[in-house]
Amino acid sequence: MQKDTLYLLDPHNSDPAYPDAAYYCPDCIIMEGLLVSYPELSEKLEIHRINWARPRMEIVSLLGEDNQGSPVLILSDTGEGLDGVQQHDGHYFINDRNAILHALSRRHGIPAPHP
Repeated sequence: MQKDTLYLLDPHNSDPAYPDAAYYCPDCIIMEGLLVSYPELSEKLEIHRINWARPRMEIVSLLGEDNQGSPVLILSDTGEGLDGVQQHDGHYFINDRNAILHALSRRHGIPAPHP
């Protein structure tokens, strides 16, 4: 069975636009915290940590250049009933942080974010 795939910016790889500073992506670090809090997600998802530099070809090849932001959850199916689902070239994905959090809860059995 194919897994949902989560793409995150590597927190140990900085933005080349700011070579003298270290940063993390705020939305991605929330996902990293979720993965630590619910380690079973690491078994249920395929997780890729990618470099900051654009173009992010690993994502572009699936979702197109306009959708290379991160975090992004690429779904193993159409994601029927989930909020924020978009489609590109037969791939269904969510690239909104809150929609990803809710999708992970609904699809993978972790608690939902507090309302």
